Amino acid sequence: MGGAIQVGEEYNAPLCVIHRDDLQSILLTAVRTANIDLRLNARVVAADSQSSGTVCLASGETLSADVVIAADGIKSDLRHQIATAHGHIDHAQPAGDAAYRILIPKQDLAGDPEALALLNSNVGMRWLGPGGHIMAYPIKKHQIYNMVPLHPRPAGRDDDPDAESWTQQGSKEEMRRFYERWNPLVNKSLSYVPEGEVKEWTLNSHAFLPSWVENRTVLMGDACHPLLPYLAQGRARHRRLRMRVFWRVLSLGGDDVDIPTRLKVYELVRKERAEKIQNSAAETRLALHLPDGEKQRQRDEAIRSGGFESGSLGV
Repeated sequence: MGGAIQVGEEYNAPLCVIHRDDLQSILLTAVRTANIDLRLNARVVAADSQSSGTVCLASGETLSADVVIAADGIKSDLRHQIATAHGHIDHAQPAGDAAYRILIPKQDLAGDPEALALLNSNVGMRWLGPGGHIMAYPIKKHQIYNMVPLHPRPAGRDDDPDAESWTQQGSKEEMRRFYERWNPLVNKSLSYVPEGEVKEWTLNSHAFLPSWVENRTVLMGDACHPLLPYLAQGRARHRRLRMRVFWRVLSLGGDDVDIPTRLKVYELVRKERAEKIQNSAAETRLALHLPDGEKQRQRDEAIRSGGFESGSLGV
């Protein structure tokens, strides 16, 4: 199916895409400009027993501060500690899907006007089909075409959701076989993927936590509300809003409001909304991956008309 939405005009919120390396470079420049002490190879493995602002590094060194912000991703060690403190058994849960992660250099598209037109456009593509979908868009100043094809997790694969890495080498042949009945442009684009450059990422998530906060320690981002990629939100979803809310809450009330109380206010403001977005991602998965049929046709028409909501399809 196809359709186009001018996001900036429709929602007064221009959409941009960026390679993770470029985003990290922007953030690193800001950190250096602000003279923030950045320490590498300093993994935090635990907070003190009272979560009072002291953390222990893998090296055995301890550090102390007024607030500990655990923004260390879905495999956060502090997430497990806070979950345990609230009587919650925390473990990763397979979503049932996997994603190929593909970068196609411009030189590999040379001689193909249709593929080059995708690379040179300012358009994000989303192809939908039975059991999967593909997000694709140009990055690195239109020098690389990024594609993320999502598909069912292969049957019989014994992925450990608690393993250190959820990414492994994928098979180009296996990838092309799954999408072989999709439209010709998809098949042609996948044919340009360099041999040996297919990475496959098993998708996992976590159940909601009872709390994001323990005393002076607070979870943030994927450490507390990991989002599956069905909304194509990448790393950007509410990053700016989240930080703005956090710093406003932290500065509330003057010296008479203690830090743990301020962190609980932050949780009160953000937690319910973030969990609704988590749920919407799971619901969107079902809608995007519908088999051919009446519900699929209703979905396609809803997307074309701009009225698509996964819950409205009863999936």
